[in-house]
Amino acid sequence: MQARRLTLMLLVLAPQLTSAAGSDSPRTLPEFEQTLRASSWFTDSRPDADRKAPNSLLAGASAFATSGLASVDEVIDVGRRRSYQQMSVAGGIRIPLLGSRFRHFDGLVERELAELGYAAERELQQRELLTRLRRAYLELWSARVRRELALDYQRTAPMMTPVLQRRQAAAMLLESDRLEFMSNYARAASENSQAEADERSASAELEGLTGASVGSIARPRVELRCKEPMRIAQELDTLLDEQPELQVLRARSEYYENRSSGTALRAVQSDLRVGVSSSYEPQGGDPGKSAFVTLSFDYAFGAVQTERSAARLQLNRAADAYHLRRVQISSELRRLLETRRTLESSTVLAGLGLEASAARLRERELRAARLAGDVIEQLQQARYANYRAMLAEHLATRAQIEWQISLASYLPTDCGQAERS
Repeated sequence: MQARRLTLMLLVLAPQLTSAAGSDSPRTLPEFEQTLRASSWFTDSRPDADRKAPNSLLAGASAFATSGLASVDEVIDVGRRRSYQQMSVAGGIRIPLLGSRFRHFDGLVERELAELGYAAERELQQRELLTRLRRAYLELWSARVRRELALDYQRTAPMMTPVLQRRQAAAMLLESDRLEFMSNYARAASENSQAEADERSASAELEGLTGASVGSIARPRVELRCKEPMRIAQELDTLLDEQPELQVLRARSEYYENRSSGTALRAVQSDLRVGVSSSYEPQGGDPGKSAFVTLSFDYAFGAVQTERSAARLQLNRAADAYHLRRVQISSELRRLLETRRTLESSTVLAGLGLEASAARLRERELRAARLAGDVIEQLQQARYANYRAMLAEHLATRAQIEWQISLASYLPTDCGQAERS
């Protein structure tokens, strides 16, 4: 039994069904991940978020310039008038105040929200790529293990097929029993073909994601470095607050909440202009100069109520979207965490089933070597049962790794990295 367990362990950890590959081909999941992280998908190409206008009097300030030509006809005194032309040019700084200043800061906040949304989208894309890579790696490893298990069982077919035919011809074996044994071989052949197709598909996926050829690979091991599953269950609200899409939706809700309760001064468009001007009269010859400071106001009746109503509508939409998505992600995480114990029980059960099957196979092999009769059929049944038990244990192990990959998809891309072998 120990020999059988050792054989299975070696089979799982180092499958021999591999395709040819170069010496620089990644062999472990961390190496594949490192190759993917070096691609353009993981290059930080976010817009420059550090260039923000200062929160001072000059925030939103701009330069202005004007020029003009005037034709003047003015009264000097009784009976006398003066007509002349005047050219002028002026320039200075315009500083927004009150509602104009609020509009300026609204633009800054909207830009920050856009940058936050871009960063969240980028993070989710990277998580999706890492999840695809991990699942493709797992599928490749699983397909090779399943192929080896099926081929190992099929290796007894050339020897057993004529034996079963002779026993059936000698009326020592029912035709239905012989056909059942042959159908077991056919089922293993079908599973081998399916595993071969899965292997090709997974290899193509890995090569497409990393651009690296696929050779022999180790068993995938995924570590949740940032948070242990038990901590995730205890700190679920914290993990939800860290989800990129929820952070964007929450920030939008807060922004529209501030807008919906904004001051009435937002409706007053105002600016302060400070500058110098120069005028020139072609007839007089000498230019004149002056400095000026102007303060302007423009109030739109009903603008405050309209803006607040629009902001409240946007607030309701953003808040509803946030709460709905938070409930969805929370349900997904809770459902995922609740399956952990079931998967662990299934793995234990599959391991016990394999031990029992291996012991039964060893007993049948000993009896077949010493006794005559129908022990050959019992041996064949034990072989097939052992094949199914090894396959069941492998699938239980695979399900646990799939669970880890799914949980890692909710963690930041620099977390949940595969353990280096």
